[in-house]
Amino acid sequence: MSDKPIYDITPFTHLDYPGKLACIVWFCGCNMRCMYCYNSDIVFAKKGHYTEEDVYEFLDRRVGLLDGVVLSGGEPTLHDLLPICRRIRKMGFSIKLDTNGLNTDLIRELVEAGLIDYIALDFKAMNGKFGYVTGSSRYQNFAQTLDFLVANGAPFEVRTTVHADLLQP
Repeated sequence: MSDKPIYDITPFTHLDYPGKLACIVWFCGCNMRCMYCYNSDIVFAKKGHYTEEDVYEFLDRRVGLLDGVVLSGGEPTLHDLLPICRRIRKMGFSIKLDTNGLNTDLIRELVEAGLIDYIALDFKAMNGKFGYVTGSSRYQNFAQTLDFLVANGAPFEVRTTVHADLLQP
């Protein structure tokens, strides 16, 4: 991956992390190609605008002003999040992960290490339509992540983008 894996930083949000004032760190790249993607500029970016150090410098200036950090993208679990989350945690921030759930092992490792406080898991489609909607054949990874989160009791939500032509209630 690039030495600038961060596409952008949203300095303030009160909508994206339930009950928290937060910022959003947008990671480059994604392992899906969803038909309705609204972040395609981030998904296809090979290189972002910021380094990890840029993020830490930004967060240093926000200690005491923000409660949390949202890791989003693209797909943040394409990157080595363990050291990133450890450093963010040491700064005193809570961490929310927005993910498509395909990297079950990393998500499990982050949750079990106590580095993630909340997860928003993106449901794209049922298994029969998953490949068509996402360009990925890894529905089982999503299902394993969901099963892990339910069994673990970690705070999470499952969310979806409603596209009438692709998903029915």
